[in-house]
Amino acid sequence: MTRRYLMVLIFGIVAGLALIVVSRRAPAPDGPVVEETAPASPLLVRVLDQRVEVSDSVMAQGVSVRLTVKNESSHPVMLTLGGYEDRVRFEALPPGASDTTSFVADRPGERFPWLRDGIPAARLEVTGSHLVEDHR
Repeated sequence: MTRRYLMVLIFGIVAGLALIVVSRRAPAPDGPVVEETAPASPLLVRVLDQRVEVSDSVMAQGVSVRLTVKNESSHPVMLTLGGYEDRVRFEALPPGASDTTSFVADRPGERFPWLRDGIPAARLEVTGSHLVEDHR
């Protein structure tokens, strides 16, 4: 009688291994899997001799931003976005030069300053809530 149980156990193990092998050989989907993402919102910052002009001063929280900075002033400039210094920093951008970067505007608030050589020159507002959804 114990021999029958041993045979049933061995049969179960072999059947389980066979199912694992068959399930791993599932056909791959046709073509590459592409995740759909929203296009990045363009944002242009022009650094002039006397001021900084920003194409849009309000962004929605969670938006991917494609930022282009153009130094149209007559001297090198350092430009950072306060509150996003870890993501948006242009150091010693020469006159006539431009540079592009991308970042996600995921920190809501009204007072993110564009700092030109460390001095506030414009402002970015990121609309949205500081609260996590369904959080009580």
